[in-house]
Amino acid sequence: MRPRWLRNSIAPWQLVLLALLAGCATQPSTPKVVDVPVVVPCPKVTMPPKPVFPISSMSPTAPASSQVKALVESFAMSLSDDAQLRALLAPYTKAP
Repeated sequence: MRPRWLRNSIAPWQLVLLALLAGCATQPSTPKVVDVPVVVPCPKVTMPPKPVFPISSMSPTAPASSQVKALVESFAMSLSDDAQLRALLAPYTKAP
């Protein structure tokens, strides 16, 4: 026969069961967002052809009015070419 103080105490298997059940009583962990850089392939881009500016085909002896007209057209072409190249480079820049 076991002594009275031992009969009223908790058995070791009860302690193990209590520890296992205590793990089930905790709140489930919420998912956490972790920012990790991931390597992704670069987008495929084809380079546009190099524009031929009207001013480059002008003769140095051409009249000044036609040279200015060709210069204005060349400037307009360079602006559109700049916009096209910026659109091609946009996927490679970091978003703010």
